[in-house]
Amino acid sequence: MLMYFLLLVYPHYDELYLAIAKNSNHYLEYKCIKGDNEEFDLTNNKLSFEFTFDYDEFERTGTIYVDGKEVSKSYYTLSKGSTIVTFKNSFANKLSSGNHTIVANLNGIDIRANYQITNTNNTSNPDTSDNIITYISLLGLSIAGLYLNKKYI
Repeated sequence: MLMYFLLLVYPHYDELYLAIAKNSNHYLEYKCIKGDNEEFDLTNNKLSFEFTFDYDEFERTGTIYVDGKEVSKSYYTLSKGSTIVTFKNSFANKLSSGNHTIVANLNGIDIRANYQITNTNNTSNPDTSDNIITYISLLGLSIAGLYLNKKYI
């Protein structure tokens, strides 16, 4: 029995959907169904995306890009539920606050998702002008002032 496959690629609201029609009755859309246009606060949440790719096929041949650079598989984990990509903290904490793009590629099919990081774990000690030397000097002057005040009264 000979079956015909029809491959359709069409844009839809800045997303790319790929529809594979089998005998024009069945189709499958590849897209990002979790994480696209979302804000991530890395102090409380994991950086995670869900794509409708077949998990087993993506695990074998899929590639992830963030901001145009390929991400090594050692920086993320894959899990089933379509294909869920969860970045490890060692990678996610290197991302700066602001807008980013992830691209999941499977056999030449790119699915793009945009996301924003609103807070990072890369906190530095803020400059609060807390200088211990200043406080020790003020303490010394206060003690000297009390001593001199007692001496002359």
